[in-house]
Amino acid sequence: MAADLRQLYWPGPFRGVYQQLQAANAASEPRLRELLAGRQDWLLLGLAKFQAPSDASRRAAQDAFKAGKLVLSAAPAGEKGGGQRVTVEPRLEQAALELSAILDLDAVQTILLLRRFSADTGTQLAPAAAANGGGPITLDAAVVLEIIDYYYSERLYLLKCLQYLTISGAVLGGEGGGSWLPRAVCH
Repeated sequence: MAADLRQLYWPGPFRGVYQQLQAANAASEPRLRELLAGRQDWLLLGLAKFQAPSDASRRAAQDAFKAGKLVLSAAPAGEKGGGQRVTVEPRLEQAALELSAILDLDAVQTILLLRRFSADTGTQLAPAAAANGGGPITLDAAVVLEIIDYYYSERLYLLKCLQYLTISGAVLGGEGGGSWLPRAVCH
């Protein structure tokens, strides 16, 4: 049976979560509850959710590159998180594994990071096959630096979200304060 890799996935950039927390008001409460509930594990565990590389994850990443897709969960599609698949570019394998080592980040999470970086910045990581003869893709040093910056920004915004929720809980959540923000994470 395939490994369940769902715990390695982080659902959307934390920069956007932080911006939504800052703009929160009573009218946005239901939407924010849903947003925070989908990130509950990340908000409770913090930076520990960004995992270090492991042999098992490296093998899972290599298998994903061979198959051209990363299967996050072999669970049935109807089950929560079941049937999640992410398309991967096989020619990015070496670059992803090198970046995993540079960032000291799990190989599967590095694949997800590359996809998110590309989608959020519009940076094309996989040029047309003809452009590089169909061989492995080497990332330009400037792009690697942008990816490193993006990754550490994600970590920083996760911490900013935690800080915001903690301060909101301390200021508004005292006796009778009734702040829903911290409760949205813990319940």
